[in-house]
Amino acid sequence: QKLRISYDGLEDHTIKDIFLDICCFFIGKKRAYVSDILNGCGLHADIGIAVLIDRSLLKVEKNNKLRMHDLLRDMGRAIVGESSPKEPAKHSRLCFPEDVLEVLSNETVRTLKHLL
Repeated sequence: QKLRISYDGLEDHTIKDIFLDICCFFIGKKRAYVSDILNGCGLHADIGIAVLIDRSLLKVEKNNKLRMHDLLRDMGRAIVGESSPKEPAKHSRLCFPEDVLEVLSNETVRTLKHLL
């Protein structure tokens, strides 16, 4: 609950999207790789990543890989599924392999934004 305040305090929806994308897909990936992909999706990745680092929601290790505390990652993944916890086809992102399998095998994709 207390961690959620940090996410809710992000006023820009683009930065919230970048946070959720990193939680689901990009932890442990190189910063440049993540920036390239997110910029290709129309997000301003460098600005968003800088804001997340400034707010202590994200860190970049010496090897330029993105890291985040496990509790923050888990919170982000929970946020993705909170609108319809039992229906992954309605999630904006599919963060878990079992959700991907369920959605693709049932052909129920409705609101999915990203699948990497």
